[in-house]
Amino acid sequence: MNDPQLIDAQSARAAAEAAGLSPEEIADKVAEAVAAGRKTRLAKANSPLSDPEPGATLESRASAPHITDAAALVQDDLYKTRTILLKPDNIVESSQKAIQTELDNLADKTKRHLEKMSEYSLAVSSKIDDDQFDKEVQASAEAIASFEKISVDKMMEFSLKTLNANTAAAVSELPSSARFQFADVKEGFTKKLAEDYLGITDGLVDSIKGVLMESLDLKNKEKAAKEAAKSLPKDKPQTYADVSICTSEQLIGKTVALKRDKINKANDNMLKNMNMFLGDLSSGLAGLTGALGDIKIQIPDIEGSITSALQFTNASSSPNIFPFQMPPVPSVSDFYTMAEGSGAQPDAATPSPLAIADIASDLTPPNITIPKIPFAEPFKGQGMVDLVKDKVTEAASEQGKAALAASEKAALDMF
Repeated sequence: MNDPQLIDAQSARAAAEAAGLSPEEIADKVAEAVAAGRKTRLAKANSPLSDPEPGATLESRASAPHITDAAALVQDDLYKTRTILLKPDNIVESSQKAIQTELDNLADKTKRHLEKMSEYSLAVSSKIDDDQFDKEVQASAEAIASFEKISVDKMMEFSLKTLNANTAAAVSELPSSARFQFADVKEGFTKKLAEDYLGITDGLVDSIKGVLMESLDLKNKEKAAKEAAKSLPKDKPQTYADVSICTSEQLIGKTVALKRDKINKANDNMLKNMNMFLGDLSSGLAGLTGALGDIKIQIPDIEGSITSALQFTNASSSPNIFPFQMPPVPSVSDFYTMAEGSGAQPDAATPSPLAIADIASDLTPPNITIPKIPFAEPFKGQGMVDLVKDKVTEAASEQGKAALAASEKAALDMF
């Protein structure tokens, strides 16, 4: 119920209560008043003598039924928007295709945003203001971050499984009395590694948004679109706005490169702590030191292992319980639209773990220096500040003395 309808309902209710009507009659009067008020306002709005309202209007619907209005254009764009479908059969590859689908949606929005500067139909149907497109990029970055977290978690799982496999020989030589200690330490390592990688994924949104803004180069493209709209060609073929955007491989590779130091630090800390723990237990065990020496060599950096990490499959992730079960048939749909139904990314758009690893290893992260904020210091030549003689302090101390004297007097009166 809008404001005019609420006013009609309140007026009708007050008049009915003043007339002493029953609750059922009051409800009927309120419904009649709201319907009558709506009918009156609708007739006034459709009257040729009504005040004009700002915005585009369609005045020839009856004589031109094939004219498309703004609402139909908005509905058409909504029907063509791709809704992402994740597939549990290969969740890492599916999440990377989901990133590509989200990038395609953002490219379509960018195209409509730029072409509305020269197309009247897009300008009328656009729901995004010129200065609000940054919110669309922010929303896409948040969606992409949720999908990329799957790949980052797979890297964490690969690092943990690799460490467990490489420490198996050393752990097998531990006495049974020390196995529970290793189990406790391993649980702590797992929690700490999950905490470190959670900190890495917490900053993915800002990193992804920075990569998207750099790839879109929106300010220069908006400037070029405005210049093109000033002098539209008459006889030349129609041109379209340039909305080239990075692929999912480039996006994942760049964001991994930005987080490379944190990922290597998390892995190195886990390895270092494991070596320290096994080193403490190796003093009385023959042959354990040699096994420890191989651990650090067998744990590669993230650049060398990202291809293996993204293709790593845990044995416990198989949906088959018994070996004679037939494997499930994976779905081929990566997204669906209300207009065309389900669809899939082409084979050329399937991300390559090797290409992601090459981008992550070749890209040098920017050296961002955070300015050091100094502590507040007194000015040169500033005089001494005596806090003891401050008036507020003296007043508080006098009040404290009075309270103390009152409490002592009350204590003496008890005896």
